[in-house]
Amino acid sequence: MRSGLDDVDWSSMHHAYGTAEEVPGLLKSIASADAAERGKALSRFYAAVHHQGDVTRCTTATVPFLFQLVSAPGLPDRPAVISLLVSIGTEAIDLYDQVFIDYAGEESDHAVAADLIRGRAEAFIEFAASDDP
Repeated sequence: MRSGLDDVDWSSMHHAYGTAEEVPGLLKSIASADAAERGKALSRFYAAVHHQGDVTRCTTATVPFLFQLVSAPGLPDRPAVISLLVSIGTEAIDLYDQVFIDYAGEESDHAVAADLIRGRAEAFIEFAASDDP
């Protein structure tokens, strides 16, 4: 996991159930060798960070780290993390120009998230062309 993960002020952001302080742990657990730990972390990520498709500042802050995860050779459950990126990107692009107020009273981050994901389009081409199912 990229060293910058601990440099993000997660406590200043919110997800559906409070501050985003748990997010670094979730991202690390998504890469765990333990299948149960990975599943629990992905489930919590969807429930809290990408709650019902929300794309908040917290969600957007995870995008570079999610790309880092899927770029790691041998990442267990890689398709699930790619699917998460697709879900975030789809919602962000669909709502690009719309502004919502998130759990902390801040404006949504759809445009920023969409631009981050669009900037990594070549990664999706690699995912689609990969022999790894």
